[in-house]
Amino acid sequence: MDHLSDAQILQFLIQVGALLLTSRVLAEVMKRAGQAAVIGELLAGILLGPSILGYFAPAAYGWLFPSDPVVVHLLESVAWLGAVILLLYVGLETNLDILRGMERTVGLVSGLGVAIPMMAGIALGLAIPASHLVNPDQRIIFALFIAVAIPISAVPVIAKILIDLGLLRRDLGTLILAAGIVDDTTGWLL
Repeated sequence: MDHLSDAQILQFLIQVGALLLTSRVLAEVMKRAGQAAVIGELLAGILLGPSILGYFAPAAYGWLFPSDPVVVHLLESVAWLGAVILLLYVGLETNLDILRGMERTVGLVSGLGVAIPMMAGIALGLAIPASHLVNPDQRIIFALFIAVAIPISAVPVIAKILIDLGLLRRDLGTLILAAGIVDDTTGWLL
């Protein structure tokens, strides 16, 4: 494997700098609006991604995020590393003793957190017009797929929100995190 060129390293640093600066600014805006900072950080990804920057300023998007596969994989690797470190931090900071005696509550919250979105997913899958389906004859399979996909949450995002709001070490935060983990496990198994 070849070493990274100076241009690839510079491109990667520009990308990381743009992402960090934009996410920091939007995180501060969200904090001042009384929201969790992670909302602004997520908005930064949308703003700098193909949905906004790529659509409205494709040349700027192409300059900031060229299709060099090495730089793309490097940025992706750093993003995954950040997510793993966040989950490791949350795991180390979570007091599992809080969950003792709350198994029933976690089960109820998690069960409703899966059942209600699944029912909504089935209703949505059945209500979508046939013209929007690839194979209208398999509507039930499509509705079941939507029903399973909707309850799956983003545990790292839940964890970051709990950190931002100072709830990670509290009973409520631990309950939310545990229910999210059970929801995700159930959803992925389905």
